[in-house]
Amino acid sequence: MNELHQSIDSSKQLNPMPQAKSINIFNETDSNIAVTQQSGQLVFNKIDKILSLGLKVKIDFTNIEVITPAFLNAAIGQLYSKYASNELQEKIELQNVLPEDVGFFQKVINNAKVYFAFNPLKN
Repeated sequence: MNELHQSIDSSKQLNPMPQAKSINIFNETDSNIAVTQQSGQLVFNKIDKILSLGLKVKIDFTNIEVITPAFLNAAIGQLYSKYASNELQEKIELQNVLPEDVGFFQKVINNAKVYFAFNPLKN
């Protein structure tokens, strides 16, 4: 038992996992809808700040019933202008997305990847 504890502790020291912060979209929008570019921009700013600290981000869509492209392009798609796709894959976890919205998220992400590949704005 002591060896297991020591190996867990030593593995943490060798490969520290970045801490994760959560963003609850319902709380951020004060609503069950995520529709405006402005609210998407506010969420983007929070995600960007967390990522710039080297932390992981959990984005929770609990109780969100309506999502628009304007919101997602601002909140999620815009991230591809600053960060590599593989970095975002490693550091962002989407939680509680309605099954019918999963394809919508993928379309926004794919469009952002293509757009920013041809229009690089990365810092």
